[in-house]
Amino acid sequence: MKKIINYSGITGLILIAALAFMPVSCSKEAVKDNPEADSSSQLIKVSGEDVSVATKTTLEGLATKWVATTDAVGIYSSQARTATGGSESPIVNAEFTAASDGTSSVFNGAAPMYWGAATSSHTFFSYYPWVAGAAAFTVVPVSLATNQTQLIANNNAHLGALDFMIATPKIVTSPGNTNPIANTEVSLRYNHVFTVLEFQITGSGSLSKVWVSGLGTLAFSDGTINIGQSTPDAGTPYTFASQTGLSSDVIVTLTTPATLGGTAQSVYMMINPNASTFTGELYIGLYDGSVWKYIKKAASPSGGFARGRKYIVAINAETATVAPTYSESSTAGTLIAGRFWAPKNVGYIVTTNPYGQLFQWGRKYGQNYDVTEGTVPTIVADPVAFSVGQDPANAANFYINGTTPFDWCTVQQASWATAYSPCPTGWRLPTTAELTALNSSGSTWVAVAGGNPDGLAGRWFGPTSGSPTEIKNIFLPAAGYRFFRSGDTRSTRGTTGSYWSSEVSGTGASGLDFSSSVFYMSASDRANGLPARCVRE
Repeated sequence: MKKIINYSGITGLILIAALAFMPVSCSKEAVKDNPEADSSSQLIKVSGEDVSVATKTTLEGLATKWVATTDAVGIYSSQARTATGGSESPIVNAEFTAASDGTSSVFNGAAPMYWGAATSSHTFFSYYPWVAGAAAFTVVPVSLATNQTQLIANNNAHLGALDFMIATPKIVTSPGNTNPIANTEVSLRYNHVFTVLEFQITGSGSLSKVWVSGLGTLAFSDGTINIGQSTPDAGTPYTFASQTGLSSDVIVTLTTPATLGGTAQSVYMMINPNASTFTGELYIGLYDGSVWKYIKKAASPSGGFARGRKYIVAINAETATVAPTYSESSTAGTLIAGRFWAPKNVGYIVTTNPYGQLFQWGRKYGQNYDVTEGTVPTIVADPVAFSVGQDPANAANFYINGTTPFDWCTVQQASWATAYSPCPTGWRLPTTAELTALNSSGSTWVAVAGGNPDGLAGRWFGPTSGSPTEIKNIFLPAAGYRFFRSGDTRSTRGTTGSYWSSEVSGTGASGLDFSSSVFYMSASDRANGLPARCVRE
């Protein structure tokens, strides 16, 4: 294993640098729990190959390296000093820049660093890339873009600009003086924070974008990280001090579209590893310049994607299909946060009921909001047996309940049974996790929904900026609700929205709530009448 070694000379601190995603090995390692035979992960090692100086730290094959005059690291030490004598300022986010390309490079700073005291313990923290204004090592800025751009197929130079590394904290005992920090007295080893996906794509036609979507945070617009934390075990993610602008989707756009054929064209993506949270099925989208097609992967690697690995996924574009359609609308479902969402609420009728119907939790049948939408619901004064509420003859009934547990049926159900789902065949009610992911994808309130043909108030969920125009967000109208105690419709239509999940929460059921000022997950009494929005199975 190569090392990153600090040593100083006449010009001050110099670093002999070598970077490793993960230690030592370059051998392939199968993702054993992934049923796809075309998926593998590779440990990434160090190489000294030259690449374009237009990028920062670059990945070529399985190798990373420094780029001269462009790569800069930040260094902190509360014990080391900016001048000799020990009374000067400690080292805070000192910038040091690579002087040459390759595995090893001299790193030059504006001034040397000095030992703060003789024969004493000094701790050093460092990160890449250097950012001005990072005043404390506990809150170093970090982000990972949702929209990434690759110049041409098989070129991974863009990964350098997305990279982020943290050096393993180093404790060194100073010599018996306060001289400049000398040769080999401090050594640092840098660890990559993110993960690389390489899509090897064959087939026919053109390819201009690749999109990955799933449950979990794949990217984030802003955040901070404590670079003084202990280095995690291999593959285990670092802990972020904060993350905002979370996204479950990442898109790579090819500046020059690729022509697909029998030889695989590689597209590279950098993602947040989410080793503990990013699990389950994935959708991979391929865009030919006019139409999105998708491939559903049954599972991501066991435990999620590991930090510092490159995962290879071979795809035949011929097996991709267009988005599924929803039977109540000719509009295809929209892929956000790893799921295809129906474009309309259940019970939607464009002329009379654009909000859809209101459902008591667990019932197959919903009721209209008021007389203008059709049949007026019949208010029944007491809860009934589960089978009674599911009888088609009672579909128009709304069962009220003013006593705990405020359910419409006399025996509470453990789940919204599939047999009684109001969704069309091939669709279902979302889980709590799926609504949470949608809620985390970003949201914008509109009093009159731009782009929505029904002109309703409500919220757009999905990426709030930077998304290609062909990727549409999901609009949930502020549909109001029917009150469990009286059966009255509330005066909140146009100002609030509440949407059921398929899962219980205590004696209530979980759901997504929003108004013009907030949006959040909560639990609601099951006898309430709320709208329902379906996801593709």
